[in-house]
Amino acid sequence: MRATITQLFTIARFSIMELLGTPAVLLVMLTAAMGTLVLPLFQFQRFSEDGRLARDCGLATVFLFALFLVIGSAGRLRRALTDGTAAIALVKPLTRGVWFGGQLLGSTALLLWFLIGMGAAVLTAEAHAPQYHTTGAYANVRGVLLSLLFPIAAILLGAANNRFLRGRFTLTATLALPPLLWGTLFLASDLHLGILTFLPVIFLFLVQILAFSSATALLFSPGVITCITLIGAFTLLLSPGGAAWLPLDSLAYGGSIAPKTLLLLLPQSLCLSTLFVWIGIHLLRRKESV
Repeated sequence: MRATITQLFTIARFSIMELLGTPAVLLVMLTAAMGTLVLPLFQFQRFSEDGRLARDCGLATVFLFALFLVIGSAGRLRRALTDGTAAIALVKPLTRGVWFGGQLLGSTALLLWFLIGMGAAVLTAEAHAPQYHTTGAYANVRGVLLSLLFPIAAILLGAANNRFLRGRFTLTATLALPPLLWGTLFLASDLHLGILTFLPVIFLFLVQILAFSSATALLFSPGVITCITLIGAFTLLLSPGGAAWLPLDSLAYGGSIAPKTLLLLLPQSLCLSTLFVWIGIHLLRRKESV
């Protein structure tokens, strides 16, 4: 059992390092972060609450770009099966279940790293959103522009590491981005920390979509995987009780998501994720070519 756990975490470690070193992952994370930080500059509606549009659009950005990471992770798994990488790994004394589980664990860690950074970006965007007064609405333009320096600093840090220490530019920048995004909070005031309670909900939703997408990657091409993943995600959202995965109204006026909501969503996420993982391992075992 100890050897199996060691193998599982070893595969997961190599998987997350490979994902973090992928240029497409860095591009997705940078685009999501900078797009969220500049939202206050394009806010023209109040919806009866200061900062609501920036917050809701920021969380929608997190959701959308996280789905891109899920699809990319599943596509990477598919490539490992078609280019022989998986076959080489499975020649060693490594079970297919451990290999599949390790890949999923690495992809899950990537999602968690992404959400950690984006939580700070959404907090900052809402804090810098226009505050409405009798004389008009005023956004913290200076704060927005200064906050953009933090993701740029991640790029510069990666470039410096590559230039002077011969390190991997993409890996360094991707690792540095979430911690640096938390530095943007020093530029903001009146932070609505209840927003952070939304991130576990997104995480629980994405974990089951990731397991579903990874299982379909054993059967279909990347284009089909993309379509099936999006259909599966929106089917879950539109199903009875699917609105519980997007409880935006709970965050209104400084609110937060109740812990009981997370406790209710956790069993469904665990059950569906376990089911899809079991299906994926079963399908992988039946593939004679791997």
